[in-house]
Amino acid sequence: VYEAVWDAVQAVEHKLRPGVSYKDMHRLSQRVLLERMVAAGLFVGSVDEMMSAGLMFHFMPHGLGHQLGLDVHDVGGYAPGSFRKDDPSIKENLRCGRELKENMVITVEPGFYFIDYLIEEALASSKGKFINKEKLYEFWPSVS
Repeated sequence: VYEAVWDAVQAVEHKLRPGVSYKDMHRLSQRVLLERMVAAGLFVGSVDEMMSAGLMFHFMPHGLGHQLGLDVHDVGGYAPGSFRKDDPSIKENLRCGRELKENMVITVEPGFYFIDYLIEEALASSKGKFINKEKLYEFWPSVS
């Protein structure tokens, strides 16, 4: 899991530059995590289908990161007139959803969590088909 998260950090950091959409970076981190978890045997199936289904919400229920400024979670994560709810494809609390500009200070904090109620929710839904339950119980025996 650590290596998967580190790979997501590196993938995003290699793409970050002015003009890049932070929403796209959020999606890139999710895709890398899904690919690594498929390789590890935790997930099965098409990564594209997992992305469309929103599987990563159950394992990374937060956004990729946020801006830093005078406050730890600085304001201005969305351009004037844009809001989090404008993009229904992102369910997580993404604090920055704008195109990056030069000199912006931004965090890159993907994660992969085993949260009982979110896992149980995924297993009870159509998303459960993507989860290898045998492998899941090796990672997180408390949900078995």
